[in-house]
Amino acid sequence: MRITLSAEVEANDQPGAGKKLSAALEDVVKRARGAKNIDVRTGGYNVWPNTNSKGKVINWRGQGEVVLESKDFQAASALAAKLGDKTAITNISFQLSRAGREAEERKLLSQAATAFRERALAAANAFGFSGYRLIKLDLGGSGGAPVPRAVGAQMMMAKDAGGGAPNPEAPLEAGEVTVSIAVNGTVALQ
Repeated sequence: MRITLSAEVEANDQPGAGKKLSAALEDVVKRARGAKNIDVRTGGYNVWPNTNSKGKVINWRGQGEVVLESKDFQAASALAAKLGDKTAITNISFQLSRAGREAEERKLLSQAATAFRERALAAANAFGFSGYRLIKLDLGGSGGAPVPRAVGAQMMMAKDAGGGAPNPEAPLEAGEVTVSIAVNGTVALQ
């Protein structure tokens, strides 16, 4: 699973916003790094001007992300909640592990190969041939397509007007992932 946390800052000038944002992200990453079985990395980083109705820059804002990845849903959710005093949960998504995807692809490949052979032999027989010879074979697959999970508005805002309120632990339940492979080939009937 992947949880994206977002930190936002404001400052009077661009360098100030950049420094505040970098410090905020560094603090969150430092606090998260010790977590067992959770990979921590930074994500997006943006600083932009806020303008008034006349186009004049009135201040600068910054927004940056810290991404938590783990197979341990409870630990990742608890860590995200702990970091909620400085961040908001902006996205939760699930993806199939590499090992899980590869295991499913091996099963599917065996099934697809059997179906390909049966179809090629049926085509040969339908046209009066006794068999076929494989000329070209292309294998492709989609991998494990991630299943995005929308986060409610109450989860997206970590802070209320009065200060920092931590994120509650997000209720997490994995869904299904589609793993597919494609077998395309050219055969010569014999």
